[in-house]
Amino acid sequence: MYSYLENILDYINTEDEALLTLIISFLNSLFSKVSKETHFLFVSLIRSSIEKLSMRKLPGNKFVLAQQSISLFNTDKGIQSFIIVVMNSIMYGSQSV
Repeated sequence: MYSYLENILDYINTEDEALLTLIISFLNSLFSKVSKETHFLFVSLIRSSIEKLSMRKLPGNKFVLAQQSISLFNTDKGIQSFIIVVMNSIMYGSQSV
């Protein structure tokens, strides 16, 4: 499931509304299929994907904002698709799986 998520995160900044709707549906389906205790495994992948989209590295370990917003987070449903992962990671992430 990790590789599915990794592939779909490349498209979270698409301008295509139909594709964005499919991505949100996929994320909701994926996150509902795995146990709450394993959601914390996705956090590092989600974080690195968001950083890759929104930041650009400059020489000397400096970063500049490359994107004002990510399309997925411009919709309520897009934000809600990630809230469940963050919430479960906080609540259940320290438990052994």
